[in-house]
Amino acid sequence: QIAIYGQKRSGKSSLLNQIMGKLESDDSHSVICGKFNLQSLPEDELNPVRWILESIAKALLQGIRKHGVRTLNKTIVSNFFAGETDAFAALGDFIEHINTIDELKGSHFVRFIDEFTYLYKLIKDKDVNVNEDFMRRWIALIEMPGINLQAIVAAQDTLPHFMDESYASNCFNKFSKEPLSYLNKEEALQLIKNPIKEVVFHNHSDELIYDYTSGSAFFIQIFCMRLVDYLNSEKSNVVGKEEIEIVADRLCTGTHRLEKSTFECLTKEADGSDYNEDDNIKVLKAIAEHTRAGGHVNMEDLNVNLSQEKLKCVLDNLYARRVISKQDKGYSINVKLFVKWILNN
Repeated sequence: QIAIYGQKRSGKSSLLNQIMGKLESDDSHSVICGKFNLQSLPEDELNPVRWILESIAKALLQGIRKHGVRTLNKTIVSNFFAGETDAFAALGDFIEHINTIDELKGSHFVRFIDEFTYLYKLIKDKDVNVNEDFMRRWIALIEMPGINLQAIVAAQDTLPHFMDESYASNCFNKFSKEPLSYLNKEEALQLIKNPIKEVVFHNHSDELIYDYTSGSAFFIQIFCMRLVDYLNSEKSNVVGKEEIEIVADRLCTGTHRLEKSTFECLTKEADGSDYNEDDNIKVLKAIAEHTRAGGHVNMEDLNVNLSQEKLKCVLDNLYARRVISKQDKGYSINVKLFVKWILNN
């Protein structure tokens, strides 16, 4: 079992699709994949546990039919779930059944689940009929003899909070955890320069884009798109530090500045989190005000309307989510473009 997690817009869904594509193109043709998104759960769904487990079965059935096995009718999943009050038992029976089909013997079944932290939100919402026992029963299911099923899930950067819950920690011990981080400097510079090879960067000005984005592929793409637009308007292909600063200014000020929602991957908490965006923005703005010229700021110097205990919790959470970095007792924001934006908006 594998859990991939990271900030919103960090490429998790794209990575899931790439892994799925590689597994499906394996020469042995022994891997059957199915994928679905947990956030597709209808708001008025009365039995979300059944919907989730039936969606897994339907996704696997789609993968089986894509694999060329057409002997399974599309109604087979409904037949297994219709007569069974226990959705876990229904899914187990379905998987045991497909393992007996001659064309599928020896196959490995892998289901991909996107937005997995949405399950955390469902469990925490007492008005929703998904209880804490879900994770225990899920692991018990996939460890049953005859159940040849693996999971690769993608989740937002609050997954560690889910992992730490007493009812889920033992279950997540079965998972290999793979956090998605920002690109290193070499990778980031390749992403900056390779798509626009006709552009000439003078005086290491490409490194300024890396400094502004901290290697976030999402913000690199935004910055480079605006840079190309600017170069086209100037009918130029030469970039120096002046051009980089002009683009950065336009991204953060004026009528064409970035919207607040662009930075939600930094400010907004994912499903199930106990932290809120307003507190995050307060703290991040205070850090930005103290570090506009660079460096770090100590917690004691942050003037925000939060108790010291609450402030420490918010800082720890932002650090765990890789929104801020820490050096000794000082903090700074990783994406400097956001520092510039929040100071001007």
